[in-house]
Amino acid sequence: MKETTEREGRPQMVDGKQALVMSKQKLDGFLYTMLKLKSLIPRHSRMAAIVLVNLPPPPLNPLAYFYMEYMDLLVENVPCMSIV
Repeated sequence: MKETTEREGRPQMVDGKQALVMSKQKLDGFLYTMLKLKSLIPRHSRMAAIVLVNLPPPPLNPLAYFYMEYMDLLVENVPCMSIV
């Protein structure tokens, strides 16, 4: 089905919404970016009372679970972070 929709130029649909199709390469890039950001936050905000982070909107299903995992990993071991 994925190949058919790609050839025809139609987006895949899940529960009436356009599905976000992410390749393994894009997912690896996403995780690399998250890990890099996670290492930069403590390094550059060691003396900060609060860290403000702006996040992109969550993806459509089925990748919403990965987004929540991303958020959990991002805030792990950061004493005071506000996500806006």
